[in-house]
Amino acid sequence: MSNDRQLSDVVVRLQMSYAGSVSADAVNTVVNGAERELTGQAPSAALPELIHRLASERLARLAEDVWVHGRHEHVRVAQPREDVGLR
Repeated sequence: MSNDRQLSDVVVRLQMSYAGSVSADAVNTVVNGAERELTGQAPSAALPELIHRLASERLARLAEDVWVHGRHEHVRVAQPREDVGLR
């Protein structure tokens, strides 16, 4: 994404949304993965919103896994699931 500020805003919003559920490092990892996946696949003007949506979906699943399996916030690496996509 050409605008690092927009990507940074996505990271900050998602870190606030998932604080206490997943680590800040996990949010960064998921957002960066979503950016890599979507760059070149969608118009650049739409990337911030699409990255936010994709990363949020993946983080919600990660947070659910953390809650269900009793792991704690030290969970640091999020592996995106192949079945997660924009609908």
